Amino acid sequence: MNIQWYGEGCFRVQTSEAVLLTDVFEASSGLTPPKVKPDISLRTLTPIPFSDIFVSLKTDISGGGEYEIKNVEIRGFQLDAESTADFVKTIFKVKADDLTMVFLGHISGMPVAEVLEQLGEIDILFMPVPQEHFLPADKALTLVRQLNPKILILSFFKVPDLKRKAPDPKEFADEFGGAVAPQEKLSFKKKELPAKLQVYVPQL
Repeated sequence: MNIQWYGEGCFRVQTSEAVLLTDVFEASSGLTPPKVKPDISLRTLTPIPFSDIFVSLKTDISGGGEYEIKNVEIRGFQLDAESTADFVKTIFKVKADDLTMVFLGHISGMPVAEVLEQLGEIDILFMPVPQEHFLPADKALTLVRQLNPKILILSFFKVPDLKRKAPDPKEFADEFGGAVAPQEKLSFKKKELPAKLQVYVPQL
């Protein structure tokens, strides 16, 4: 499985049979949206009503539910406590190539116990760096330790050209002993996963 980051919460995940794209952003962010035609698009934050960028994608999945596309199993957990009349927030659990991934997306509060239980064993966890409108640092640390992933991949952090204010990921990564050297593309196999948590700060 290969993973590439485009900034914010946007990841391209290449499985053996499908291309998965998460949280496509708009050019107004200051970053360049990916030119990728995915088999599956996940939205952890769904605006109401939908914006044009989302309507243009034909394979979008948002909100709660269970799906299977090209041997990729997806389960969405809608975060009712964090959703409003303007948007819906969702956590996604994705299984592909014998790996289990969880995308926390725009999470800003601790998931309820029922959701935590159903997330189960996690190989790769995608988490926003603590900041305003996202999980605060103390809760983020607690959540990582509860979920106990093999790999933690950080997102929504400061990069060149990003117009919004965002934090540096180093301080949070250091809470777990530091991050693996930044890499533009990440590759993982189930049999090669580390025994101890490794933190990745992806590179554009």
